[in-house]
Amino acid sequence: MPAKLIWGRDHYVIKYSGAVSVDESVSVYGELVGSPNFDDSRYGILDCRKIESVEYSEMDYKRHAAIAMSAAKIKEELRIALVIPNETIEKSIRPFLESVSEKFQHKWERQIFRKYDEAVVWAASENPRAGGTIRVSPPPNPPIPSAPPSSTQGAP
Repeated sequence: MPAKLIWGRDHYVIKYSGAVSVDESVSVYGELVGSPNFDDSRYGILDCRKIESVEYSEMDYKRHAAIAMSAAKIKEELRIALVIPNETIEKSIRPFLESVSEKFQHKWERQIFRKYDEAVVWAASENPRAGGTIRVSPPPNPPIPSAPPSSTQGAP
């Protein structure tokens, strides 16, 4: 099974393996969003360490982004740590993340890690139920601030 959902007390882990297609991803997201446990989740871990390939077309990325958008309507704030073992797999997954960011505004924060332990520490920290805050990720290309106007106050 290329995608397996595992529930923790206050989080979930989706473990991907082998060749991952959009059908498996959409299926596990349906299971995730359809569970009452999702409402109580503080964070999620997407464990992609055992992925061999990602078999998505451009339309598949958009389809999966639409599913993620519906999940964000159910769970407004969430931290998601993606454990991605290498740049090759990251390049395969990044179009999905970009498609989600382009399609809708959300308060979910995502970050990519190479090590599982680091991902868990980040995801479990600074969340609303622990009294911290969730930082909204900036847009892909934030505007460059202009220089402040020069001031002559206090000049002789």
